Order: sequence, then structure tokens, then C-alpha cells
Amino acid sequence: MLILAIFLTKKEKYDTLMHSLNYDDMKTYFGISQKNFFLSILILLVIFAGVRAFSSEKEKLSEERIEKVNIANVDDFLLSENSVSVVGEVESLSQVQLKSETTAQVTRVNAKIGQKVRRGDILLSLRNADLVAQLQQAQANIEDAQIGVKQLEAGYEQSQIKLDELQSGTRSEELEIAQTEVQNAERQIVIAKEKANIDLQNLYNDIPNFLQSIYIAADDAMNREIGGVFSNTQEYTSDLPQLAFQTFDSQSEIDAEWGRHLARVKLRKFKQEMDALPADNELRYDYLDTAKGYIAEFLPILESTNKALDGAVALSETERNTIKAQVNSARSTINGSIQKIDDYKHSFVVQENINQNAITSAENNLKIALKKLTLAQAGPRQEQVSSQVSQVTQSQLNIESQKARVKQAQASAALIQAQLAKTVIRSPIDGEVASIPLKLGDLATNGSLLASVVNTDGFQIKAYISAQDINRVAVGSKVLSDGNEIGEVTQLSPSIDPLTKKVQLVIPITDPNFHVVVGEFINIEIVSGSEDEQLTYLIPLEAIQITSTGSYIYTLENDSVTKRNEVTLGRVVGDRVEVLFGLDQGMKILSSARGISENQKVRLDDTYGSK
Repeated sequence: MLILAIFLTKKEKYDTLMHSLNYDDMKTYFGISQKNFFLSILILLVIFAGVRAFSSEKEKLSEERIEKVNIANVDDFLLSENSVSVVGEVESLSQVQLKSETTAQVTRVNAKIGQKVRRGDILLSLRNADLVAQLQQAQANIEDAQIGVKQLEAGYEQSQIKLDELQSGTRSEELEIAQTEVQNAERQIVIAKEKANIDLQNLYNDIPNFLQSIYIAADDAMNREIGGVFSNTQEYTSDLPQLAFQTFDSQSEIDAEWGRHLARVKLRKFKQEMDALPADNELRYDYLDTAKGYIAEFLPILESTNKALDGAVALSETERNTIKAQVNSARSTINGSIQKIDDYKHSFVVQENINQNAITSAENNLKIALKKLTLAQAGPRQEQVSSQVSQVTQSQLNIESQKARVKQAQASAALIQAQLAKTVIRSPIDGEVASIPLKLGDLATNGSLLASVVNTDGFQIKAYISAQDINRVAVGSKVLSDGNEIGEVTQLSPSIDPLTKKVQLVIPITDPNFHVVVGEFINIEIVSGSEDEQLTYLIPLEAIQITSTGSYIYTLENDSVTKRNEVTLGRVVGDRVEVLFGLDQGMKILSSARGISENQKVRLDDTYGSK
């Protein structure tokens, strides 16, 4: 009972009691012995110390529950009275992205990132050997067609002379001319036949070179392009090649590995037979089919390799796609070689037709010359004159037709020249190389990016303003960055984008000391011409408390009690928001409104200082 009474008694009463009672009084009052008296006093002192410690800790916790806050001066967030703040993206005044218009391998890279280039400089080149050969053939066709025009024009002149002779009557010199024409026509037949034999023989003579190119392409496809797909691919080894990956499709694995071995054997046999090919035209021509058969046997091998790849184990998607691309590239090469063999065989048919047409034409000319001689000997008749007129007219038509062939050949050459130009990538502007994503040996596909060039001598900023700021900005408005003028608005879209509800504007950078890079986003202020604009502020978002009833900032009264102030918000710019109404110049607000309420007791945090 004594301990409980002391615990419940306030400290003042306890002190009075302890000073007013002596040992004898307490002994008489409580009826306790001297030993028990001192024991009770000791217990009382321990309890009193605990009560004082508990009270002190409670007061400390109460102090710590008061929120610490920082304050900021709104003038630090004041925007220029006559400006619009936006974020713009830096662009080059002129920049180009060069994309491939064909599919070919990169054979040369002449530039590197950051290199200065001039307009017309070659950046990189693509494989174009086939196009070069086609262009040479097309140019030869032009020359041949032009020779045909000259031949027809010569024939026309002769026809016209003959017509004049018929119309003036036969003379002795005319008979000599007629006889000479017959002799010339006979000579032309001999020449046409000799040329036919030479042109055809040239095709036969070129078969070994053609087969060599087919062999090189096949060897490149089966050894280089898919060389990494197999291991143990040395040419003179008895061990079978093995796939460089594991697969669930064991049959395709066997077919691919055995086929790869056969390909090695077939290529060796192809090379040996090709090197020993005799000079006999018929044997050389027939061997084209043999070569085609060797090449065609490689397609099932590549198909088996693809099937094995579909069942590959422990391959990443990137590794799988890389190997599949190699196999597909080899298959394209093989298919292309087969088509080239067919085309080459067809060139014999074309040449034979050309030869026969030339011989037939020469024979027809001889018939005409003989007929003219007969007419000259018999003397001109009206029907002869009429016939010669028709011949002259036909010669004119033939000349026009041959000229059309010349134009057609020239158009074909121009088309190939245009395709060839697409394999030599040149910079269309002066500038700096920004990117070259491909390297030597990579395959450029149609539409893929080859290079990009940026004109670093001039930059512009492309930005967008909201509809509410349209009337504050005009062409010629000054543009600032960090308080420095960097240019002015030169382009302002006349309409609002229906999707973004914003208006595009362009600002060329005229300050030579303002350093930027393409693609950089920067904050800018566009100076407005209005004189009566409302002061606006860009306040950090954390200083704004947004509720269902409105948006608020907090100030302090007596530096210790919060006061809520309603504000009107505008656009959000980065991590800040525009405050249109509700702030006064010089107002000091809480830096963070998180967890703050009206009339809350707080204290300033002196750890970092306050504004």
C-alpha cells in the first residue's frame, strides 16, 4: 500500500512528505521496524527514478513527432514575365540517312564515325561485280546497235543512188555499179558467216572462265559462308565434318554432315574435271549441264542443315539467326549459280539467232543486188522505179527501227548504271559522319541503314507549344537558354496538331558559343511581346498538394503552424508545374507538401538551412 500510494502521488507531495516525516514518526505511523523502514525507503527511491526517466522519454518523443520542414522563396521559381518555357530537341539544319536500295555485301568502308566528309565523298561500297559485267555487256550492245544503224544508212544511200539511176535511165557506169553491189553483197555474206563463227567460238572459248567463276561461287558458299556451321571441314581429311551445334533432329544432322562431306568431294571433282576440260566445243557445252548437276546437289545439303538448325539445342536466338542467315546466304549463292548456267546456255541460242539473222540479211541483200543488176541490164521499167522507191522507203524505216534499238540498249545501260550507282554510297552533303552501322563483309539488305551524315555547321531546335501560348509567340520572337539569347523563331506552324493539340516551331541556333549535339533536349524560353501578362511560377511538384477539391501550397504562421493556400496550376514542365494564380512575390512556402495538413505544428529544419 505504501509503494502504490507513493507511485500515485505527485512529486511535490512526495517531497513535502519526505521533508516533514522523520524516522520515528514513520515508524509510529506505519508500525514498521527500523530494518523494514530503510528497505521501504530504498524501494521508494528506485521507483521515483523510474518515474522521472519515463517522464523525460515521453517529453522527448513528443518533441520528435513535430514535423521538420524547409521553406523556399517563390521568387526563385519566377518565370520571365514575358516568356514561354518549353523543351526542344536539337536537330541539324541538314542531315541525311542513307539507306540501301539493294541487297549486297559490304566490300569497302571508306569513312568512320566523326569523320568530316564533303559532298560526293564515297562512304562505303557494296559488292557489284555482276552489275559491272552487265554494264559492259550493255555497252557492247549499244555499240553493236550503232554499227547496225551505220550499216543500214549505208544501204539506204545505195538504194537512193539506185533510184536516181533508174529515174535517169541506165548508163554504162550504172551497170558497173550494179555489178559492184552484187560483189559487195556476196562479200557481206562471207563476212557475216565469218563473224557468226567468231562470235559463237568466243562463247565456247569463254566456257572455262565461266565455269571457274561458278566454281569459286560454289566453293565460297559451301566453305566460307557456312564454314562456321561445321567443324572438321579441312579439305584433305578422312573425318566427316560435324555440325558446330547439337540438334534433336538426328536424321537431319546425319544428312547435313554426310552432305557436307559429299560437297567437299563434289567440289574437288568439279575442279579436277574443269581444269582438264578439252578444247572441244561440244564437250565444253555439254559440261555446263554436268556443272549444273554438281551445284544443284548442294541445295539438299543446305536444306538438311536448316532442318537440323530448327532442332538445335542450347543455341541462343541470336546464334540461331546468325547461322540461319549464313545458310540462307549460301543457298542464294547456289541458286544464283544455277540460274547463271541456264542463262549462259541460253546465250548460245541468242548468238545463233543473231548470226542467222545477219547471214539471212546479207543473203537478202545479195538477192536485191542481183535483181538490181538484172534490171540495169534490161533497162529501167516503171515497175522497177516503183520497186526502188519502196526499197528506199523501207531502208528509211529500217534505219528508224535500228535507232530505236540503240535507244533501247542505251536505256538498259542507264538502268544498270543506276543500279551500279546504288552500290557506291556517297555523301549528298558536306558534314560529319554520324553513324555507319555495317562493317566490312556485312550483308546490306534493301531498306537497311548504311550511313547517316549530319551538317555540324548549323543546328536548329524543334519545339512545341500549347494552344494557350499561341498568341504569345510569333515569327521573330527571341529565344533564350539560361538567360542567353541563342536565336529566334523562324518557323511557326499555322495549325494545331489534331493529336497532340500543340503547335510546332523551329529556332535556328545563331549563337556560335552555344554548344549542343543532335538529339539533345534543352530547356528554352521564348520571349513574348505581351506587356500585361500574369506572373507565373514553375514550382517543384513536391511543393504542391493536389486533392480532389483543389491544389494547395503551404506557408508558415509564426514559423511554426502551417497555413494552406489554394493555387491554380498550368502545364507540367519536367519535375515542375506552372502556378498561374495564388502566389505573391516574396511568398515563402514549404519545400515539400507531402504529409502536411492545415494548422499542423511544425518546426524549421536547421540541418540544411532555410531560404
